[in-house]
Amino acid sequence: MRRRHLRKQFRPSLPRRAIVWFPKFEAPEGLLRLQRYRLEHDPLGAKIAPHLAVVFPFHASLTVAQLVSHVKRATVGWPVLPVTFRGVESVASPRGLFTLLMCDLRHEAVTELHDRLYRGVLAGFLRDDIEYRPHITLAQSNTNAAFDAALADAELRFRDTYRATMRDLSIITHAADGTITIDKTVSLSRE
Repeated sequence: MRRRHLRKQFRPSLPRRAIVWFPKFEAPEGLLRLQRYRLEHDPLGAKIAPHLAVVFPFHASLTVAQLVSHVKRATVGWPVLPVTFRGVESVASPRGLFTLLMCDLRHEAVTELHDRLYRGVLAGFLRDDIEYRPHITLAQSNTNAAFDAALADAELRFRDTYRATMRDLSIITHAADGTITIDKTVSLSRE
């Protein structure tokens, strides 16, 4: 019996999306300081503004409209939330060595929001291999020397408290070519 070789049809990969918050700090120079630092130390610094990931990047066939609907359902009655960032920490993961600016005030509420968003259609995408700790990534390093330098520099530069109010969440897409786009922003202050 002869085997027929079936030619694989090209199938585009599923979109890689995330749900993030882009803080607008009360002191605009704080955001500029974060942006400059991330441009120096984070490979994503030039592709996306400083942000807090509430739902980490995931591949799915869910449309932006489906995600918007999910975010709206999950955040019904959710208040506009004053948040502060203070303190630099480090974490090692299989993806690299990271320097983080930690969410200080309201981190429990942000964690609850994260948990709410991972229910329903996103339940299967929850990463249980890492503990969720709300933060803004400042630096990503691939060597210990670069990591040590970035961490020491961040500890000197980011001693202040950074204040912002969480008023919305954005659905973003990481394209295969490395670009990151904001697909839709959902307000948390709906009536």
